[in-house]
Amino acid sequence: MKININCLIKKMVILSISALFMMSCEDDISSLQTSVSFDAKKGVGQETEGGVVFHIDTLERKAYVVSKQDVGTFTPGCWEVSIDGAEGIATGTGKQNTLDIVSACSETNIAAKACADYDCGDYDDWFLPSKDELNQIYRNKSTLEHTKGFVALATTFYWSSTQINSSNVKLSWLQNFDNGDQHTTSRFYYNINHVRAVRVFDY
Repeated sequence: MKININCLIKKMVILSISALFMMSCEDDISSLQTSVSFDAKKGVGQETEGGVVFHIDTLERKAYVVSKQDVGTFTPGCWEVSIDGAEGIATGTGKQNTLDIVSACSETNIAAKACADYDCGDYDDWFLPSKDELNQIYRNKSTLEHTKGFVALATTFYWSSTQINSSNVKLSWLQNFDNGDQHTTSRFYYNINHVRAVRVFDY
């Protein structure tokens, strides 16, 4: 059987070009899928990624968004259980706090679980904000509430995911969105307060 070398070379060239084209298309599609309508220079108040931007970490190139409405009102749950690891205060620790709470607490109708289960805008990686993340929301409250579709924050208490596990009583940090005051309170089942979910994305 004779092999037409010229024909074989032509086919190989065509296949190579096709492969390169497919890789280029896949790269373009991937780029479109990961890109978001977000401009760090515009600051907070942008509606994107399922919520509204309330904090931008320009060093880590991460943006934090808060849900446009309350998830509901909940108790922190498991008032007698030590939540190991859920003591993060700084911005960037809320997600791990939430994972630690959900892992250690079997109760379902609680603030952290409600945020972890929250599904909005095709995103399912929401969490209960840490103490500092919650304060960032309060500090930008006016800007957020001027964003179209953003439901005003209640002038009352919101839970954070930051816990304190003392030997006597288990505490959670919360914040008064009327005056900005932050303090701790017990996780007793009758302590029911408002909850907003947040999520973070890279840009």
